[in-house]
Amino acid sequence: IVQGDPLIVEANGELIRNDGNPAFGEPVLTALVDPDWATGFGERGGNWEYSASVQRELMSNMSLNFGYFYRTFVNFDVTDTLALAPDDFDTFSVTAPLDPRLPGGGGNVVSGLIDRKLDALGRAPDSVRTNANNFGGRSETWKGLDISVNARLEDLLLQGGVSTGSTSFDRCALQAEVPEQFGTGEFCKSSTNYLTQVKLIVAYTLPYDVQVAGTFQSNPGPARSADVTFSAAETDLGRPLSGGTVEVNVIEPGTQYGERANLFDLRFTKSFNFGPTRFRAMFDLYNAFNNNAAVIENYDLNFGGEDSYLTPTGIIPGRLAKLAFQLDF
Repeated sequence: IVQGDPLIVEANGELIRNDGNPAFGEPVLTALVDPDWATGFGERGGNWEYSASVQRELMSNMSLNFGYFYRTFVNFDVTDTLALAPDDFDTFSVTAPLDPRLPGGGGNVVSGLIDRKLDALGRAPDSVRTNANNFGGRSETWKGLDISVNARLEDLLLQGGVSTGSTSFDRCALQAEVPEQFGTGEFCKSSTNYLTQVKLIVAYTLPYDVQVAGTFQSNPGPARSADVTFSAAETDLGRPLSGGTVEVNVIEPGTQYGERANLFDLRFTKSFNFGPTRFRAMFDLYNAFNNNAAVIENYDLNFGGEDSYLTPTGIIPGRLAKLAFQLDF
C-alpha cells in the first residue's frame, strides 16, 4: 500500500509527484471558453481544398484520369492553462538507444523536449479554450496525386489506380507559447513520407454466363514509433524530471512504416436465366493468398523486454471462403 495522502498537493510519504490538482473535489468551474472563439464568425475548424484534374480518352470506352489535390487546415484551437507560462517549462534532449531496428541503427538525438519545472507543479487547473492563432498558431497541409484508369470493353471491366499523398505540420510556435498541451513535445515540425495506395478491380465474363472478378489493394503498413523510457540521468536536463521518468518517441512521425498489406480477393459467379427470373450462384475468396501483414505492432522498447519491439499484436484476417446465392424475379 502506497504511503501518503493523494489529496495533499505537496509531496508526502512515498508520493513524490506534487502535481496534484488543488481544485480536486471542489465545486468550481475550471474549464472556460473564449467567447470570441466559441461564437465568432469563421472561427470553426475547417480546411480549404484546391484541386485540378485532367481526363484523357485513350481509346473507345477507356479513359485515364490524373488529379492533383492540396488541402490546408485552418482555425485550430488550443487550451491554455492560465496559471502556467512558457517560463514554467525547461527543454532538454535525449539520445536514442543503439538498436538495429531503429532508423540508422539508433543513437539519434531528440531535442526540444518539454518538462515542467518542479516549482510549477500543483498550480490551479483553470484553463481557457481559444483559437490557436492567439498563441502563434499551427499549420497542417496535405498534398496528393491520383492516377486512375477506367475501361469498359467487351466482356471486360477494369477500374483502378494509384493514390499518393503527404502531410506536413508545424506546431512549434504554438508549442513554445502553450507547452503544457503537448506532452513531451518531440518533433513539433514534420512531414510524412508519401503514402501510396494501389487499388484495382477486374471483371471478365467467360462463356456460359460465368464471370470471374478480382480486386487487389496495396496499402501502407502501420506508422511506426519507438517509445523509450528515460530517467533524469539519461537526459541533459540537469535536474529531476517532474514525473520521475519520461517516455519519448525517438522516431520522427510519418517516416517509418511497417510491412505493406497486399490483399487479393476473388469472386466466381454463375448465372441461370429462367424467363424473367434470374438465379446467381457466387463463390467469394477473401485474402486469396492468405497475406498476414501486421496492422498493429508493439512500439514500446521497454514493455515486455526489448525483444518484443515490433512484435505484431494484430494481423490481417486470414483467407475466408463464402458461398452465396441471389434470386431476381
